[in-house]
Amino acid sequence: MNDAVVAWLRDALPWPQFFFWVTDAGGPLGWWLLLQFILLFAGTQRGLRIAWLACLAIWSNTVLKYLLVAPRPFWIDGGVEALRVTDGFGMPSGHAQGATALLVGCALLAARGRRALPWVLALGAAMLIAVSRVYLGVHSVAQVIWGFALGLALSLVLWRYLPALEAWAQARSLPARVGAIAALSAAAAAGLWAAWRRAANVDLPSEWAANVAATAARLGEPLEAGAFEPADPGAIALALLLLGYLLLALVARQRGHRVAAGGQSMALTVVAAVAINLVLFAALNALGTGLLLWLLFQPLLAVWLPLRWFGGADAPAAASGAAR
Repeated sequence: MNDAVVAWLRDALPWPQFFFWVTDAGGPLGWWLLLQFILLFAGTQRGLRIAWLACLAIWSNTVLKYLLVAPRPFWIDGGVEALRVTDGFGMPSGHAQGATALLVGCALLAARGRRALPWVLALGAAMLIAVSRVYLGVHSVAQVIWGFALGLALSLVLWRYLPALEAWAQARSLPARVGAIAALSAAAAAGLWAAWRRAANVDLPSEWAANVAATAARLGEPLEAGAFEPADPGAIALALLLLGYLLLALVARQRGHRVAAGGQSMALTVVAAVAINLVLFAALNALGTGLLLWLLFQPLLAVWLPLRWFGGADAPAAASGAAR
């Protein structure tokens, strides 16, 4: 079935470069860029709600992939010719789940009353990202459907209960909030580790690795030694980014900050955020730590500091408005 769907899509829509762009824009780098925009312009409090949706969606996706150990279609089906080399397990689609959770969060943030446009744009973009994964041959139809459904359900449920969790945290002392963050981080790490151990103990069919290597050779793309392994460096990056947003929530506390309305203040905030990102990443890279520590400290240094220096106070979002 998957080979027939892929063939039909490529015949009906012969635009591979467009779908490469869609899948790249709908991946982790695109999510991160969109989150920066939301945190700066919607405010740290509202923006952090979107960050929770994205981070928890990808965390749960990684755990599910380790637990299910499902192959991607081109690993097992010679009729599916992948247009990109992709390792890591396939069920459910991380692009579909993460992008849907993030974009639905944006729709919940933007929608007022019964306005349908934010929902049309968010769900349309999420579906297009899901289709791009099937088009490229790196996910089956079932994998993107499950990813889309899980991302949608997770965002709706979390958005309903996040205001209550925020109110609970704000009513606690600083040591209590720090303890809660430590406990949450430990639980997330333990769940990820347990799922990874389950995947690491599974004997993977040699056919899967052979098909990945053959696809890499056909496309002329490098396949690093040990790339086809259950261990996913992206999971470590995800854990650090989630911890960074937890630290931002701890610092932002009851009153967040957002870009001020004035043109000069807005420009200074954006310039400062970009400059800090570049300097921070370059400095950590020179020290040999690179991306990982940058993800941990980036929310505090490149979001909160520019908003504190040049932005304005952001009143707490009302629980009733957040649940719409």
